Amino acid sequence: AYFKVPHANFFDIPIGICTHTIYKWLDWLVDSNRKNMFTNFYEIITMFVVIPVTSCGCEQAFSNLSITKSKLRSTISQERLESLLLLFVEQEMTRSIEFYILALLKSLKLLATRLRLEMYIR
Repeated sequence: AYFKVPHANFFDIPIGICTHTIYKWLDWLVDSNRKNMFTNFYEIITMFVVIPVTSCGCEQAFSNLSITKSKLRSTISQERLESLLLLFVEQEMTRSIEFYILALLKSLKLLATRLRLEMYIR
């Protein structure tokens, strides 16, 4: 899977036609200290790896928005709608939330509010 350049044993350049080859190029440039030598190439393939190819994520978010909206939309504030949409889009992360931590944070917030009120009463 590596192309060997004649007369240069240290110059193993990854070749291939799949997306894994791009990651191999990035690793090769970093590991062989050639990142500074091929700066433009390194920047281009780094952008290629980071920038999404499709807009499926956005389309899915808008699809989820229409599911999240309901007849009560007019009574829901924009901030609450955005929060509900975020929870709906990130369902996997939402399921992993430790609810006892949320209860603890809520009780701390209530305690802080009580302490602030007691300061004004005294």
